Amino acid sequence: ASLAAATTVSFPFFNSLLTGTDMLIFQPVSDGVIDPSNYQIWGAVTTTGGSAQVMVRNISAAPLAEALKVRFAIIKSASA
Repeated sequence: ASLAAATTVSFPFFNSLLTGTDMLIFQPVSDGVIDPSNYQIWGAVTTTGGSAQVMVRNISAAPLAEALKVRFAIIKSASA
């Protein structure tokens, strides 16, 4: 599949360690072929936890047809 320039796609992300107050961070992984600077990635955690919606945006001027790999971190937090 190809991701057109300046286009955002989303997909569900499930993880049993994720709670509604946690923060989720994503990082594109460089494998020597993919340029991570072509992508912007962010997630929105559901208030009930366990899942999030992940958005990936092509911020380059050209369409991309690469199999993007990402790392993620869950930062445990609390509401005050």
